[in-house]
Amino acid sequence: MKRLVPFISIIVGCATAFAQTDDDIRRRIELVASHANRIVIDGHKDDWANIPSLTDSPVDGRGEANQDIIAVAIAPRSNDLLVLIQTEAPPATASNSFMVNIDLLGDPGNDFLLSINATGKSTIAIYDGRDPNDYQHAANVEAAVGDAVEVRLPYDTLRALLPLELRRQFAGANARTWMRAIPMAWDSTRKRYVDAGPAVASFRLEPMPNLDAPLRRTSMSPALMPPPIRGRWLITQGAFGSYTHADEWSYDFEIVNEKLYSAPHGASPRNEDHFSWDQPVIAPLTAGVIRMKNDAKDVPPYQLPDKTTPVNGVYLKMNEETGLWLGHFREGSVRTASGEVVSRGAELGRV
Repeated sequence: MKRLVPFISIIVGCATAFAQTDDDIRRRIELVASHANRIVIDGHKDDWANIPSLTDSPVDGRGEANQDIIAVAIAPRSNDLLVLIQTEAPPATASNSFMVNIDLLGDPGNDFLLSINATGKSTIAIYDGRDPNDYQHAANVEAAVGDAVEVRLPYDTLRALLPLELRRQFAGANARTWMRAIPMAWDSTRKRYVDAGPAVASFRLEPMPNLDAPLRRTSMSPALMPPPIRGRWLITQGAFGSYTHADEWSYDFEIVNEKLYSAPHGASPRNEDHFSWDQPVIAPLTAGVIRMKNDAKDVPPYQLPDKTTPVNGVYLKMNEETGLWLGHFREGSVRTASGEVVSRGAELGRV
């Protein structure tokens, strides 16, 4: 189910273009894979130098520096998943000081929670709905703690724990082409998480026949235009997605931090706490305004909206073949009217 937090929704009237071909991405995968195959699980980060990583703000946790996660990298190789966790100070060595949520099957949310033990057996819990079930010992998981935390998780271990109906999604033609890992630090004394690291995703480092299912093509030429928002936004649902975009060229955009939080400390019931709230929406090109709506009430996050009431937004005529609808504006923020012509870069309203 989609998270109902402040975001901007965009529906376009025809296809969009892509900057990289599958061959470009495969060459990048092959390069990273060649470095990943030389990694040794020894608790040292030196052999990860050529693996892309994502950094986190230092001293943002609620625990000690040895559990403040500052950088994470993953390497999903052909037969195993490697994870590197770096901390502000040399990492804690106690059992279960670090855990990793793993998303690899493609359904919303996480699939596994790996609890790391560098001196004994690590454990895995499979998510059942919102929560992970009982932890099970994970055979053949390698873990080491030195100047960093390193883990090697064999896919055979995951297959052995998966319910039968999920195994087909894990490998072969039905497997998703990428994985995501989100590490966390656990304080066993206070029985709470004291930090969450950045959410890091990577293509599987193996040859793939298709990186993504091909999007639909039409007889019309692609409509090329700048985005109607400034800065860095995450596409939370793309065209022909599994939810509300199943039959349309439509995109949802949301600002999140490196943890994929839409607000500084995670979920918040107040719109104004979310990064996307009140951000400007601009005209990507000079266009005519076909219609607009400006008086729908703002809905607090995580509450279901009234589906019978259209959301605030602006519908633009980009050219004779292409329309662009920009939706989910703040009540009373729309700055244009039907029949007007707006210039490229003009502010249309606020998220």
